[in-house]
Amino acid sequence: MYSEANRSVLAVFGSAAWTRNGIKTYPANFLAKDAGEEFIKISVITSGPGLNLISKSGMLIIDIYTPAGNGPSRPYSISDELDLLLKNKSYPYSGNVTQFSSSSLNLMGSDSANRNLHRAQYTIPFKHNGVF
Repeated sequence: MYSEANRSVLAVFGSAAWTRNGIKTYPANFLAKDAGEEFIKISVITSGPGLNLISKSGMLIIDIYTPAGNGPSRPYSISDELDLLLKNKSYPYSGNVTQFSSSSLNLMGSDSANRNLHRAQYTIPFKHNGVF
């Protein structure tokens, strides 16, 4: 269940609807070489039950990294792109469906690992509905 929910969420970021914007996208716990000054990292947190025994619900947390000192407009813009992709949308995957609801954005400040980067955190709940 956990692997299937994770794969279904990550598959959305391999779609043309997302890749056309050119924002580098990495899964959590991935050490990116030359990530640059703008990228996102995706964490899929499966934390609750779903509609049946093979379904899960949870939270998608996306850390948005942009150059520090340029203000919040770029993280807001990236969040708008994420909303176009995810907010109130459903995506089929391997006979299952992943549904997203409404998002929120929190500006976190300078990244502790790289003070040249600003980090914002976009979060959106999801339900991954498995089929028997």
